[in-house]
Amino acid sequence: MLVITNKQEVQSPSALIDHPQSYHLDQAALQQIQHLEDELQQTRENLQATNEELETTNEEQQAINEELIASNEELQSTNEELYTVNTEYQNQIQKLIELSNDVNNLLQSTDIGVIFLDKSLKISKFT
Repeated sequence: MLVITNKQEVQSPSALIDHPQSYHLDQAALQQIQHLEDELQQTRENLQATNEELETTNEEQQAINEELIASNEELQSTNEELYTVNTEYQNQIQKLIELSNDVNNLLQSTDIGVIFLDKSLKISKFT
């Protein structure tokens, strides 16, 4: 902690005249003190401005963080939905594979000629 005190002794005018060197030193000291007080005030103002900027930046970062948290929650929800849909599709694909294998096994085990047509009546498969 730095304590600056400004204590002035009142001198009589005759004392100042008798000691002009002392008056010059007192005046220089007063100027130095005033200069240091001005610097201190400027430093305090700069510190206050910097502190306000940091508070503003902190508030902005907190708002961005909240947005990111909300976005993350949305992404997690979407990911869960996609996982569910993917599982359903995997199950459906497995059922289709089993049905296709069953049809192929049936066709191979019988000696009957079969022609499969698609919706536009084009041959899609034959035995």
